[in-house]
Amino acid sequence: MTESTPIPAGNRQNSQQRADTDQPNIDAILPPASTASTPTEVTQLPTDTAHPQTGAAQADQYGQRTPLAVPHPSASSTLPQPQSQPQPLPQAIVNVWITRSVIGCTVGVLIIVAVVIAGILAGLPAPAVWAIIIAALLLWTLLIVTCVIIAKYRYRFTSYRIDRTVFSVQTGFVFRTLTVVPYTRVQHVETKQGPILRHFGLVSVTVSTAVDSHVIAGLEPELARKTLDQLAELVRLAKEDL
Repeated sequence: MTESTPIPAGNRQNSQQRADTDQPNIDAILPPASTASTPTEVTQLPTDTAHPQTGAAQADQYGQRTPLAVPHPSASSTLPQPQSQPQPLPQAIVNVWITRSVIGCTVGVLIIVAVVIAGILAGLPAPAVWAIIIAALLLWTLLIVTCVIIAKYRYRFTSYRIDRTVFSVQTGFVFRTLTVVPYTRVQHVETKQGPILRHFGLVSVTVSTAVDSHVIAGLEPELARKTLDQLAELVRLAKEDL
């Protein structure tokens, strides 16, 4: 059985006063309650934003800057864009064709001269020898003039086109040929430059398939290099989609 000791009345009053003294003043700590509730405002700190053109980070009001990743431009962006219309060759290609024709005609005339010399050594009469020489010179002159006319006429009907899915080249002057090659059939692309092309500052581009080769007869060296890179990239993309 628990026994309790009664507390005198005077002691109970002193204990109550000490308890009131030890209790903190809540009104002094908390601010007075407002009769009308006000909405709570949330302040959001500004964040860095990227400049719409440069992609650089803009500083906020505290001077803080956050680096933003700027995508590196693709290497293919420097390549020529696919053409919607056939592209002509440089005008200098006419001189290349004329030079090759002149060399061919000259070789033919030299063969005729060799025959004349053989006839002279064999005792051929002088009138016959002169007749052969004059005929050879006339033939050589006629061939040169014809080659110049054909080269200029041929230039008008020679072009190439690099589309997004196919490569095409048009050649010929009397019998004209348009060849269209899908990139999926291309095996390799290469550039070539012989002495005559080098003399006139041109480079040819050859597109090879398993069956045949198709040539852009001559381009400026810088354009030829970009065209080579562009064709190689288009071929790679076409074969990746298979």
